[in-house]
Amino acid sequence: MKIIKNTRKDNLVIMEIEENYSEFETEVEKAITESAKEMKLPGFRPGKAPRDIVEKNLNRDAIESHAAQELISNLYPKIIEETKMEPVDYPKIEMITLEKGKPIVVKIEAVVYPEVKLGRYKGIKVEKEKNTQSDEDVKNKLVAEVSSDIKADIPKAMVDREVEIMLDEFKASLAQSGLKLEDYLKGIKKEESAMKEELRKSAEIRVKGKLALRAVAEVEKIEVTPADIDHELQAVADQAGKTLEEVKKTVRQDGLGYIVDYLQRRKALDFLVEKAKLVEVESKQEKKEAKTEG
Repeated sequence: MKIIKNTRKDNLVIMEIEENYSEFETEVEKAITESAKEMKLPGFRPGKAPRDIVEKNLNRDAIESHAAQELISNLYPKIIEETKMEPVDYPKIEMITLEKGKPIVVKIEAVVYPEVKLGRYKGIKVEKEKNTQSDEDVKNKLVAEVSSDIKADIPKAMVDREVEIMLDEFKASLAQSGLKLEDYLKGIKKEESAMKEELRKSAEIRVKGKLALRAVAEVEKIEVTPADIDHELQAVADQAGKTLEEVKKTVRQDGLGYIVDYLQRRKALDFLVEKAKLVEVESKQEKKEAKTEG
């Protein structure tokens, strides 16, 4: 595999990848072998027909199309690993050159994480109402302050994904009451598309918060250790009544990436709290009582 083009404009990365034609031939052979196992031909048991007869009865275009897709599927993880590209949505991939005996050229267009410029994030003054506000109220004011000061061109795909996450969270909340989203929407006479549109503003705020925490983690070189991951997975295992090893076996690579991102943001938030200036103020109730007494 050879990267022959790698350009970025705003949040769009365009690459062209060159691969040996022999890799495509390997995938074609695999596709033929798999098809032969399932092919039913008169006079032969599945998988036992001679190669020349199998090939005469194959749809060559379908085989090559499948082989090309498999080749791309194999290339994409390697490309991400080598370039450290961080896509936020499914990429657009097309085969530019596929000619026998010549190098294959694949073009990839991917929307990636935006570049984030942090504003002030250390020593931020945050007011905390006495005896009323929780620490979470304070993992919200602080994040809001930091994220409001960042500069980033946020990709639409990131907001779309956050809307889906929020919708899934709402579905889970409804499920606890024995309700389904469809029934809820029917009850309030609203389409799902309208609800998603209503969630967009909140989704944008949440995305900015996540980007801000991620940027803080990068600047401060905050890392997630294997011990951090094991601790988080152990909590999942305890809740599910499983062992740590059982949970590890079920966590896919993308799921592991989600856990690492979450833990990194949480560590970044702890860092912000540690560096913040918390100022205790009277709660609204205390102010009201003081005014009444006065």
